Amino acid sequence: MKQILDQKGLLDAKYEVKFFVEGDDYCQEYRVTDNHKRSLFLKLYNSATLAHDHFVGDGLLEVEILNKLDNSGIVNCIDSGEVTKDSQKYHYIIFDYISGEPIIEKLEREGVISPYAAIPIVLDILEALNELHENEQVIIHNNINTKSLMLDYSKGSEKPVLTSFHL
Repeated sequence: MKQILDQKGLLDAKYEVKFFVEGDDYCQEYRVTDNHKRSLFLKLYNSATLAHDHFVGDGLLEVEILNKLDNSGIVNCIDSGEVTKDSQKYHYIIFDYISGEPIIEKLEREGVISPYAAIPIVLDILEALNELHENEQVIIHNNINTKSLMLDYSKGSEKPVLTSFHL
């Protein structure tokens, strides 16, 4: 699979690509920085692969959902837009960079999490889910798994963050 964006290239004249993380023909992920040198996370969707119900107007449904939320346990959407490269249209979403790892990586490395460590993580996840479910228009994540739950270590503790509001 060919990477769509080049390292050190600019996206939408606002974000410099630092490196490719992972991806496929549907979506590619990159670490980027903004004009203030802040580390961010980019999801770049191949617009041709998205179904009609992935959009609200000209924007992505995922962006509309995330912009309704304000919870430290849910990934924060910074910006979104669309770009054209090599005659192909792409939609992008910029997120806060989470300094941590998916829970699956911690489990693979350490094995089972003790009940004492798991309880605060589960309670934080339930709080984030509660916000989704108590929203005026109920939001169902529908993809909660050990890959969509990140552990943010930036504040000196393990704060779970719900990510991957996949289209």
